[in-house]
Amino acid sequence: MSDINRFFWRCAGVHQETLEKYPEEHSKYTAIGATIFFTGLFASLSGGYAMYFVFSGGAFDWLLAIVFGIIWGLAIFNMDRYIVLSINKSKSGLMQLLQALPRILLAILIGLVISRPLELKIFEKEIRENLRVRFLADQRAKIDTLNSTFNKKYANEVSLLKAITVERDSLEASIKNDRTKLNYEIFGNKTTETSGVMGYGPYAKMKEEELKKKEGYLDTLRNKITTQQNAIRQKQKFEGILDQKVLSNASLDSAVNVAGFADRNSALGNLRYDANGKVNESNANAVFFIGVAFCLPRVSSGNRQALGRKGSL
Repeated sequence: MSDINRFFWRCAGVHQETLEKYPEEHSKYTAIGATIFFTGLFASLSGGYAMYFVFSGGAFDWLLAIVFGIIWGLAIFNMDRYIVLSINKSKSGLMQLLQALPRILLAILIGLVISRPLELKIFEKEIRENLRVRFLADQRAKIDTLNSTFNKKYANEVSLLKAITVERDSLEASIKNDRTKLNYEIFGNKTTETSGVMGYGPYAKMKEEELKKKEGYLDTLRNKITTQQNAIRQKQKFEGILDQKVLSNASLDSAVNVAGFADRNSALGNLRYDANGKVNESNANAVFFIGVAFCLPRVSSGNRQALGRKGSL
């Protein structure tokens, strides 16, 4: 027999000298050992990848991720191997099935644990885009909340500024309208409010005097608005609102790069839904079947080992 087969037999925990006497069982136990080995291997990879985000940015983050990945893989390997060896093959079929249930449940659990970090890697581009959108939305929501809180705290100052601004806009519109009427009066355009006599007469002089008064008051309003805006801006600076800015593309990329495992796991879950809240069946099915792909081989292996014929190794 090849060294690979013998290695997988060791993984399956069988007595090799006895197994060599039953050639018909070689493939079965090679498959079981391979399943146990690759379960540990994938657990090591996924655990190391997950822990890389936990230690990301720290000293020796990659080394810590490798060490933890190896420890996690060995733990899963030994747990899986123990369950396989602990099944009593001398029991009846029903008893073997009952013995197999904990292994099947554990196989599903381990499959999900292993598949999740690998799903994070498979959907990395989609996760990064989802995180960008979420971080940008969170920043805008934070700014909106700060502005809303500020407006409530300084309601009088904000209301005064709005009132002056409304009055200024109304006065500007009135001055523009009066300026048009004055031009009509000077150039002799007949309307319900103009004489129709061309020239700079008494009525035109009166209109111009009214315009100068309105323009003088408009300047006063503008000065008040500037003063009020500066006062509010100082209060905004004191409250830290001016320090809050919408994240740029570079800032978003930096935030996504340092996002932890929890943020990425949450983003992976969000891929199941579109922006309108409806389920995205394509993404949901992809995530689901990747998880199933890791669970099925393990459950199948557990069934083969638990429900095999009596007397097998």
